[in-house]
Amino acid sequence: MKIEWIQQINGYAYLYGKYGFSVQKGQIVAILRDWSMRRASIDKTYPQVGVQVLDVKMWDYSVTRAFLESRVDLHQISEKLNDDDLPYCSAEERWEKPTLYCVWKKGNKQATNNYEDPLKADQRMSQLQLKESKKKRPAKYFIEERKGESTRCEFYCLVKPWCNQYAQIISKH
Repeated sequence: MKIEWIQQINGYAYLYGKYGFSVQKGQIVAILRDWSMRRASIDKTYPQVGVQVLDVKMWDYSVTRAFLESRVDLHQISEKLNDDDLPYCSAEERWEKPTLYCVWKKGNKQATNNYEDPLKADQRMSQLQLKESKKKRPAKYFIEERKGESTRCEFYCLVKPWCNQYAQIISKH
């Protein structure tokens, strides 16, 4: 359950309440865009269908009001700031995925190990190569770098062309 979904449904419930409707329950219909039928057939803990109906924990009226007021305050404050002074989005808000260093055995279809630290990946590859060197036909290993990304910025943010934080992120890649 994503926190954004909880915030959204509770915000809707609050607004409905302002118009006299009593909301007792909230739900999200989640469409799992990267859902895999193959994985579902192999792993019984994996969602068995690509659409899920999820119950949302409903907040107390005062909690929802405080949350909504804090968001409005943030927008009102930000509206008066210069672009360079705007608060940056957190890694969580950007759906940040770190750069990974993947140790591969040549010929394999999957990486042997994945590391966020390139030194650890290099150490692991050295260990594996040392172990292989004792064999008559030693396997070869290599490291693949998978660049990280801020998924929400990259694929969903409509203001990224004007965002200073996004400009800094892409200049590092």
